[in-house]
Amino acid sequence: VCRASVGLHANNDPSERNFGIFSDSFQHCRGMGIGEATALGTTRDNDDFGRRASDLVTGKRSKAESDGAVIEAVDIGLFHEMPTELTDTLIVTSKRHAKESRRRFTALLDKQAAESEKKMKTLRGKKLTAAQGTLIDAMYLKQKYNSLRCWLAEKQAFEELEKLRYKKDRMAAVKEQILMRYLGLGWVEAHHPWSKKGHGSYSAAELFDHFVTVVLPLADTHKVPDEPPLKLPGLLTNLKRLGTRAQDWVDLAKELGSQERKFRLDALRKCDQLEENGFGDQLSEMQQLISPVEKLRSAGFKIDKLFEYKDGDKNVLQWCQGTVKKLVREKENSYMIVE
Repeated sequence: VCRASVGLHANNDPSERNFGIFSDSFQHCRGMGIGEATALGTTRDNDDFGRRASDLVTGKRSKAESDGAVIEAVDIGLFHEMPTELTDTLIVTSKRHAKESRRRFTALLDKQAAESEKKMKTLRGKKLTAAQGTLIDAMYLKQKYNSLRCWLAEKQAFEELEKLRYKKDRMAAVKEQILMRYLGLGWVEAHHPWSKKGHGSYSAAELFDHFVTVVLPLADTHKVPDEPPLKLPGLLTNLKRLGTRAQDWVDLAKELGSQERKFRLDALRKCDQLEENGFGDQLSEMQQLISPVEKLRSAGFKIDKLFEYKDGDKNVLQWCQGTVKKLVREKENSYMIVE
């Protein structure tokens, strides 16, 4: 059996359609290029050189023939329908221009590959720009999670929500608390849509219920990451595989890992640049939504306040830091004066 099977096909590629025939040709004809293998697969699939050899095969008839159905005869291949003079000319001309055609076809493939690579680089650039914006938002959200702005317990969440008088403020606050965990920490279980088809927009009460029942308990089972999550366009890592990974894949994964570190540093620089230009403020983002009135009444509370001073003919803004010594006087829902 082994001796009789030498040189025979171990698969059914030759009997398959275009792609199967291409695979068979490309694997067995080592000197053949993609163009030749594709052409061979197409001609065999179209049966351009067919001689109606299937008519010579005898044996069991198909069920359709047994039922008396009329079976359409297979036409002879297009090549053999032409006159002998024309087929001879076609063969001679093809052999004469084979090298030139191969070079031209390879050049066209290289041109298409270069244009495809250019397009992929453009798309990757757009994805990287979007990823940088998402990372900067995640950086702010993670800082908020580690500040007094974050609601860490159910009782605190109810108290802070009751202090907000307007519906829009409550909605913004609850969404922010959810996004701190979902985008800032990468806890995907914290996700909740703002609206849904057939339901419409979710109310602040519905989102707050999700925050209390689903999001807050995640702190007991999830670890707070050292850095906000980052998803860069690159290799797919969640695919099943058979055997070990190729070394090229491993090297490319290491290269992408080093690019991730550089990408995070670039995002930090971009964030600092935006703040210098007046867009965003890390300290402001980390402040509580409601002024800590009770803490201002006690000594030892540290504050950081922006004041406007007169400097010659100009008004200058200046941040002033200090520690509260005592409460001088206050007016309810109006102002507080501390020393």
